[in-house]
Amino acid sequence: MEKLCLSMPFIDHNLASMLEGWMLLALNNGVREISLMVATELKDEDELGSISIDAPNLKYFSFGSYTLSKLPCKYNLTSCHDLKDLRLCLCDITDESLNGYLSRFLFLENLEISGAPMPRSVRISAQQLKSLCLRKCDNIEVIQIHAPSISLFKFRTCIIPDLVLENVTCPMEVEYGNSTTDQN
Repeated sequence: MEKLCLSMPFIDHNLASMLEGWMLLALNNGVREISLMVATELKDEDELGSISIDAPNLKYFSFGSYTLSKLPCKYNLTSCHDLKDLRLCLCDITDESLNGYLSRFLFLENLEISGAPMPRSVRISAQQLKSLCLRKCDNIEVIQIHAPSISLFKFRTCIIPDLVLENVTCPMEVEYGNSTTDQN
């Protein structure tokens, strides 16, 4: 088994423990790609806690939601040192936690964040990052990118932020678009 895809349109505490069991089984069998889609139809007091993923060899991780509300659990990827592709949808993320992850994921090549209540100023610093896509992160006013390998930056939102490029040595394609009309 190389890839685990779990889609849970309904989730409660019992299913959350099953989710962790499935992930543990997959990781113990050498899975390198995990994609999770979970429902968020829970009240705040029903939040499911934290999912810790101890997978140093994980290459791809995607975590998202079916609805436009926050995810019912937090995630911890700090031991996923070989991660190359990270996609987060509707996840609460701070500039500090984002940069903490980026400093641990030295091989990260693709980063996609959508629907996140991001801070107004975001600094992305990653030596191997080739592609950065931010969708529906409407709070962002300034984006600083320090990534010498980046070749593609996509930003899909209603507001165009200030873009500051630092140490970007190769040609880079920049795409801006309105998140309500663009599907890419």
